[in-house]
Amino acid sequence: MDFFEQIEELKNKGSRTDDGRFFNLIEGELSEGLGIYWKTASRVLEGSGTHVLSPTDSYFALKNNFFSMLFLYSYHKAGISGDRRIMYASINQCLRGMVTGCDNILDNEYKKTLETDLPEEGTRFRSVLDIMVSDRVMFDILLRAAEREGLSRDAILGASALSLHALLQSGVQEAREEKGVTGILSPEDVLQLVHHYKTGLLFQAPWHIPRFLESLPEKEIDSMMGALYAIGMGPRMREGVCLPYSLKPGLQPPKRHSSF
Repeated sequence: MDFFEQIEELKNKGSRTDDGRFFNLIEGELSEGLGIYWKTASRVLEGSGTHVLSPTDSYFALKNNFFSMLFLYSYHKAGISGDRRIMYASINQCLRGMVTGCDNILDNEYKKTLETDLPEEGTRFRSVLDIMVSDRVMFDILLRAAEREGLSRDAILGASALSLHALLQSGVQEAREEKGVTGILSPEDVLQLVHHYKTGLLFQAPWHIPRFLESLPEKEIDSMMGALYAIGMGPRMREGVCLPYSLKPGLQPPKRHSSF
């Protein structure tokens, strides 16, 4: 039985166990956050001639949203209110759309974030559209939060700017790679100059806006972000150790996937 099968078993127990109740709560909040992203994207594209298609069940499945579930759990751990947790889950899907869209273009691959009626073969522009729509969806979500909760104009503009800051350093590292590699990096340099930006800092991105909007002790937030950084770096370190031994002569290393 794998990890997600164990989660399904716990969920099926429902109210009979604390773990069952918790995973059902997590799944419900995550589904609501993903639904907000999808509905807002539909509204943003309305009248444009391009349409968002109805999401499939797999869009909401926990096994396809593992990191989103992890980030949502961190909000629970910090004691953030339910409405705010759902809002941050929807914002994280926006960040995911931006990161995945950029990865698709830079790595010449395609992983869907948003399902539209654009031609399936038009993967480059699909990725561009994912980025553009996700940015506008996030601002829409923040504006509606301002109307609902009385957030100030400066709070909305600050949160929007922080979403860029949270992702920018990873993009800067990509730009350095495009400049060209002049030598073989040591393992320590790979960790500090590559994975630190591509994975470690990206795993902290879901806490930049909550840190700005919530009134939480800085020490507690630092601890949470440190834990997420470690979780993000762990798989990269494992890949660095195992990948050289798993490659056979003539085979190319697998393409990296979005760390978000």
